[in-house]
Amino acid sequence: MFKVSPEALRAAAHDYTVCAGHMAITARYHREPSRLEFFEHSILALVESRHAEFVELLQRRLEEAAMVLSDSGEGLVGAASMYETSDIDSERELDATYPPIGRKAEAKP
Repeated sequence: MFKVSPEALRAAAHDYTVCAGHMAITARYHREPSRLEFFEHSILALVESRHAEFVELLQRRLEEAAMVLSDSGEGLVGAASMYETSDIDSERELDATYPPIGRKAEAKP
């Protein structure tokens, strides 16, 4: 039987949120030290423009990754909440369509 585990979704959401925090820290760390402003008046100024483009692109990607991870974590929490109620309701609704069967009580090990 297919069943979604809200606990597993919440655990994954927690992991996504932790990773989003790490990614945000990485983005902040990357922002300052990656600038090569001291090269502005040297022969390396030609290279620096390409470096600046790369730094800007990487910065955007790091920030976007942090946002996607955070949004995904929030989405998983929402899905867990939905499954906590809808799965139970769906199971009851489906079970109600089956005719009752007489069974002897079984002892649990």
